[in-house]
Amino acid sequence: MIGLILTILDFGLVLLMLYIAHESYYEHESQATMISLFGAVLHLALMYVILYMPNFRVIPLGYFALIGVVAFLLLIPRKPNLTALSGIRGYVIGEAPRPDERDSVTRRYRLVKGTPAYDEYYGRHPERKEIDRVHRKLNRIDGTIDGGYRPNVAMIDASFSIPPHMKGIAFAEPKKESYEITPEKTTMIAKGLAKHLGAKVVGICKVDPLCVYTNQRTLWEKMWTVDGEEQDYPPYALVMATEMSHTHVHAGPHTPTAAETGNQYANGSYISTVMAHWFSGMGYTGIAEHTGHYDVVLPPLAVQAGMGEIGRNGFLITPTLGSRVRLSAVLTDMPLVVDEPIDIAVEEFCENCMKCADTCPSDSIPTTGKAEYNGILKWKVEAETCSAYWNKVGTDCAICMAICPYSKPDTPLHGVIRWMVNNSWLAPKVFPIMDDLLYGKDWKVKPVPEWLDWK
Repeated sequence: MIGLILTILDFGLVLLMLYIAHESYYEHESQATMISLFGAVLHLALMYVILYMPNFRVIPLGYFALIGVVAFLLLIPRKPNLTALSGIRGYVIGEAPRPDERDSVTRRYRLVKGTPAYDEYYGRHPERKEIDRVHRKLNRIDGTIDGGYRPNVAMIDASFSIPPHMKGIAFAEPKKESYEITPEKTTMIAKGLAKHLGAKVVGICKVDPLCVYTNQRTLWEKMWTVDGEEQDYPPYALVMATEMSHTHVHAGPHTPTAAETGNQYANGSYISTVMAHWFSGMGYTGIAEHTGHYDVVLPPLAVQAGMGEIGRNGFLITPTLGSRVRLSAVLTDMPLVVDEPIDIAVEEFCENCMKCADTCPSDSIPTTGKAEYNGILKWKVEAETCSAYWNKVGTDCAICMAICPYSKPDTPLHGVIRWMVNNSWLAPKVFPIMDDLLYGKDWKVKPVPEWLDWK
């Protein structure tokens, strides 16, 4: 009887190893494929011991007993992260001013010398003036790393040409009298429409002032407004995430990644603009928030909308797609049912996982714990060195996005792992180690379809 039970258990593990090898092969994870196949062979050898060497069954018996102990430990639930469940306000530890849009390097590179905004900003941050002067001249995505390979660079330029056309219609005033409908039904329709248009993850929140920029400037304009005063803005935000292709992202830091970034920014500008004008047609204000027009900082807004947590790499990490997302939003005064912030164990996992920091080619991601920045406890990515690397290679890199264990494809295998990390006390501590052992610690560029290859 013991032999039969051990055989069934071992056969189940053989099948599991073969399934992992199959999934890893199609994800172009060669190390994981080989390890899984080797594990399947070892378990077949173990089955031989179970069936034909009964005097040595103590070995598989001890092995499965150890697996049982580990499984039991994995079933111990973890305590909820109450700070994460409090949203961005849970990480405020001091005086937290509203964010200055000029602190974003891609924004301030477009400051015009001699304007009040330029003089005021560098008067407060003289240490950034010379660095920005150098990188302002280099700020471009031209595929340098791939020799400026024209087909892919043309894809990048084509996608990034869309948001400027959308920014002129970002603000949609009410077209008619407001249509009377319950917030619950409005929320259902809005989320359904956003997903129909292409959003993969959608959430709703109240607009926290900590997410609203001061000194705002549309990326495509030359004028800035210096202000630090509270502004009027609609109270609700519909926040949306579109999926970055796993194949494109895993080519980083090469041009397919930047092409996909532009593609999803273009998609986000389209979806948010349509949604803004839908709110307008319902008799309410709609303001599209996308790369051509920002009033708000989107990652913390997405946290408030219950779409995920901010990881060590500075990206929003969602439950099913990890950080392989690009964000857009719509601000509106139409009453909606808000979502609550969520806890998916990102903070605990990132504390034990250093993959993004260890593989960052510019050493821009912190390897230490969270620290205070502008009154908020966070992992602060060094935007200047990150941007300098972008300028060097002529793409937006995305290695930290691709190598993040949360960013693996949304398959049943990875879904089970994410569930365990979210619910188990032990998983966030040991799974980063297992991920390193199975997939490796170093970044390896994955192959792309022939039509996308830059070689």
